[in-house]
Amino acid sequence: AMRDLAARALGANHVWVSLFLGVCMQLCAGTLYSVTAWGVTLKEVAGWNSDESLGVAETVGTMGINIAFHNGFLVDRLGSRPMSAFAALALFSGWHLLANVASSGGSPSAAALALWLVGQGSITAF
Repeated sequence: AMRDLAARALGANHVWVSLFLGVCMQLCAGTLYSVTAWGVTLKEVAGWNSDESLGVAETVGTMGINIAFHNGFLVDRLGSRPMSAFAALALFSGWHLLANVASSGGSPSAAALALWLVGQGSITAF
């Protein structure tokens, strides 16, 4: 069946590939807590004028973690594999958007959306 496709394709190594990818997701998921370390640099690189912009983006990112009760319901309903795929997609999208904000002087609202996506991906991955 489709469920065993990865195991058949990778053979005995599928356990190690799963472990490696799981560790990578956890490394990406835990980085939202470090916003206070690099947030000021983001504000300067993106060209924001006020500390309030950074505060709003951080608050929305924190809300992405704290307002995520629906993720648990979806894990129960859909299973861990689809929700792990959602977590990976949310983490990738969030960090990619945040990189674009930093490299092209994006808006605080784009950073807030990026951090919310990272928060949703983080809490789903945990």
